[in-house]
Amino acid sequence: MENTIHTLQNIFKISIFSIPQYQRAYAWEKDKQLPTYLDDLRQQAFATDRNQDKSYFLGTLLLHQVDPLNNDKNIHVVDGQQRLTTSVIFIAAALNFLEKNKEKIDDPTIKLKSLYRNFIFDDDEEVHKFNTIQEDNAFFRSAILQTTKGNTTEASPSSRRVN
Repeated sequence: MENTIHTLQNIFKISIFSIPQYQRAYAWEKDKQLPTYLDDLRQQAFATDRNQDKSYFLGTLLLHQVDPLNNDKNIHVVDGQQRLTTSVIFIAAALNFLEKNKEKIDDPTIKLKSLYRNFIFDDDEEVHKFNTIQEDNAFFRSAILQTTKGNTTEASPSSRRVN
C-alpha cells in the first residue's frame, strides 16, 4: 500500500470520486463538526497571511481505485468521505460566490472556468468529479454544486445536513 501526500487540487485533476453505497450518508452537523473544520481553515488562512506554512492537512483519505488495471480515473472514497464532502461543499460555495460577484472582483488571476474544471467537472462538463451516495447525489448537484436543474427538496436527513 502506498502512502503519499497530495493537494486537493492535484487529486481532483486526475480523479473522479464517488462515495460507495456501503458508506454512511453525509453526517456532519452545522453545530458540531463544521465549526472545527471552518476554524481550522480560518487559522490556516491567518498562518498563510503571516507567511507561515501554506499547506493545510485535511486528514487522511483512504481511496480505492475502481479498476487499476485499466488506469481508471474512478476512485471510491473508503475513509475521509465526511471531510472530503465538506471540502467540496466549501469549494462549491466559494466558486458560486465568485461567479455571482465576478464583476466586483478585479483580479485576473481568478480563472473560474479552470477552477470549475479542477474541482467540479471532468474535461467534458458532463462528468462530475465528486459524487455522493446515490440517495443524496441529485440534491447535491442541484442545491450545492448548482450544476443541474432539478428538485432541491431535502429528500433525506443527510441532504438537510448538506444544505
